[in-house]
Amino acid sequence: MKGGLFIVHAPASSRATSGVLIGLIAFVSWGLVPLYWKLIDDVSADRIVGHRAIWCLVFVAFVVVLSAVKRTAVQDALKRPRSLAFSALAGWLIGINWLIYI
Repeated sequence: MKGGLFIVHAPASSRATSGVLIGLIAFVSWGLVPLYWKLIDDVSADRIVGHRAIWCLVFVAFVVVLSAVKRTAVQDALKRPRSLAFSALAGWLIGINWLIYI
């Protein structure tokens, strides 16, 4: 992917092996999530979602600042009201999803 955040030059077999490894890590980490929720049982769901939203915003802002390609896409999206409305709707739906999940 030219000009993107990641550029892949590895042979197909190496990428397949990496993909399987990444998949296994994802499955194991998702399997451990219930233990994490048990550890933070005394923290309210809205507080967890608030932290997730704030830290997500910080992380995305950091990535956008570091990536000139993404920065122009964000600037273009901010200039279009319809794009902003859909982004706001998506954000609310993701927030509701997180609250239900947590």
